[in-house]
Amino acid sequence: MDQVPEGQSFIHLTPDGSFRRLSPFKLQREMDLLIGPCVNAKVIRSGNILIRVFNKDQARLALSITTFCGTAVTAAPATRLNTVAGTCYSPALQYIEEAEIQAELRSQGVVEVTRLRSKGPNPNPLLKLRFLGLECPPAVYAGYEVLTVSPWEVNPRLCRRCGRYGHLQSTCRSKKANCLRCATLGHSSDECQSEEVQCAHCGGPHPAWDKKCPAWHFHKEKLNRKSPSAPPPRPAGHSIPSERRYADAVRGTNPRCSGPQAGPGQRSDPNLTPPLSTAVELPRPSHTESTETVTAPVPQTVPTLDETDTVTETPKGAAQPLAEVPTETQPDHAPRSQRPQTLPARLLTPQNL
Repeated sequence: MDQVPEGQSFIHLTPDGSFRRLSPFKLQREMDLLIGPCVNAKVIRSGNILIRVFNKDQARLALSITTFCGTAVTAAPATRLNTVAGTCYSPALQYIEEAEIQAELRSQGVVEVTRLRSKGPNPNPLLKLRFLGLECPPAVYAGYEVLTVSPWEVNPRLCRRCGRYGHLQSTCRSKKANCLRCATLGHSSDECQSEEVQCAHCGGPHPAWDKKCPAWHFHKEKLNRKSPSAPPPRPAGHSIPSERRYADAVRGTNPRCSGPQAGPGQRSDPNLTPPLSTAVELPRPSHTESTETVTAPVPQTVPTLDETDTVTETPKGAAQPLAEVPTETQPDHAPRSQRPQTLPARLLTPQNL
């Protein structure tokens, strides 16, 4: 169990035969029965089963498996998959043996120390450290020295036979050799006698294995690019951070406001301006009494004329005399229902009566 980290880890199940024809549905049911739901379990190319568990308790159960789907298996931790590599530069550790450095840094999770090759007579101060776990720590402490750790970057594999990236010459399946020095088919770079140097990838004046080639940098970035991982499960009792979310904006609520929550379609932030549909009450002007001329009310009954009364006719086109109507002081703010019904003065002439 010393080769298994505290968090997620990988376990190998090696059978006597092979699990290449094992159904993934049967694999899941058997795995849930033995150790419970795990992160992932699949059959790899060699015929073994690679299991990724959540914690050390599941790793202990997986290491105790002796029979899987009726086949005898041997469980062991995947050493390389359970570790991560990093580099650190320390002139203070330049002349110290690697075994001594590993023994001193074992308490910080270092399981392997490798010194990189040096081009000069002195040892290289650049060290490659391998840590137990799936994440590289930012730094390690060598006494009072704080050593910054950078993730280890893998160089792309270039085939010296066909010139393609991703495999080596020992596993190349190409039938024809491609010269990496002059970019010519039919002979290898060891047999090349051409004086002109040309890259087979970018066409530049350098061999294809040169680290200045743009193709080399492209494949290195692609190889060391990390895929985005899913967020870890939320611990118990963890609350949602108090920030305005898109769903709150749609519902019209804001958890940052201390007052009561607004209803749908309303705004609860006091710093925001009210919407256009909100009615704003304006102050009413003060009412003052004014005098105006009001016409007399229309009589309910039409008065009758006696024989002694005379009516003077006014020729057509002439101006009609206006009747004198007494004025009365009325407030301009009286209700319309209490105001008397009025008619124009020209309707009160004797002709209309």
